[in-house]
Amino acid sequence: MVSTPTISRQRPGSACEECRRRKVRCDRRRPQCQVCFETGIECKINTTRLPRGPRKGQLRTLRTRIAALERCLADQHPEINHQMASLFEGSVIDCDSEEDALRDLPPLPDALPGMPDVSDDQRSSKSPRSPGSPSRASSLVSDLMRADLDQLYFDRVHPFAPILQRWRYHVWAKQPKKTEAQTCLQYAMWTLAASLSAQFQSLRDRLYTETRRMLDALDLQGLKQEAPSIEQAQAWILMCIYEYMQLSPLQAWMSTGRCCRLVLGMRLYELDDPNSPVTMAREQEAVLVDWIGLEEQRRTFWMAYSLDRFISFHNGLPFTLNEQLITTRLPCPEEDFQSGQPT
Repeated sequence: MVSTPTISRQRPGSACEECRRRKVRCDRRRPQCQVCFETGIECKINTTRLPRGPRKGQLRTLRTRIAALERCLADQHPEINHQMASLFEGSVIDCDSEEDALRDLPPLPDALPGMPDVSDDQRSSKSPRSPGSPSRASSLVSDLMRADLDQLYFDRVHPFAPILQRWRYHVWAKQPKKTEAQTCLQYAMWTLAASLSAQFQSLRDRLYTETRRMLDALDLQGLKQEAPSIEQAQAWILMCIYEYMQLSPLQAWMSTGRCCRLVLGMRLYELDDPNSPVTMAREQEAVLVDWIGLEEQRRTFWMAYSLDRFISFHNGLPFTLNEQLITTRLPCPEEDFQSGQPT
């Protein structure tokens, strides 16, 4: 019995680009495979492949950064310097190698031995920061996440709390330097938007903690200021809504009281008082009036008024705002507000 030689199913070499695109088996015939021959397509083979592993010099940069972190940690905690040395002993990395040299390194422990565990609350309490300064929470929100949270806010929060003009917000949100009140408002927006999204639920509590920290610090600084800003009142409105939905009605009621006192201090309840000198001057110089800013003030007041009535009634507690003193007009239609048309 004559045995026939076995023929391999595939020839050595790389598959052509057409077979790769179709995700079919290439017989690797030259100069043209069977698939390209039947379809009448030129059989092309790409011999240039991206190198695998890290780029040249990338591991050297990583090793330099690790060494710098080791020095900083050793300066702050001299007692663990010898433990750091034993931890990385024998872990030599060839920085010019194209292979992934980090693959065989043992996993690092969650915390170094002898290093005290400091919680997030302890960090924030030991290192006081101003409301507008960069904080640990800012690293939680990347530029892409900020864009998503902004879109979520205007899609899901703005319909029931229409206090912001979208175009004006995007203008000052893109500025590199913002006021402390604007930063508080942004974090309040992201906190409420994250609570209404399954994708950002993990950020909700940390964003809320950071927002409250900044608002409390801004209140302390406000003792030296002449008047609060509209963004500060808007941030408190969003915090009241978040606390009512996620925490407790009583906590929301206390925050509503702070919000209403800001509104009273800004005298937003008498924006359209016919006997006010400001209203008279506005009627005489209508061209110079910031209609969008004026409408934001009206909407901020009426949103605070609505929260005061709703949350106080839910808790069976007295109201803060006296409706007999109100001379502020009701908000204009949403289309006119977003387009900036005076009404």
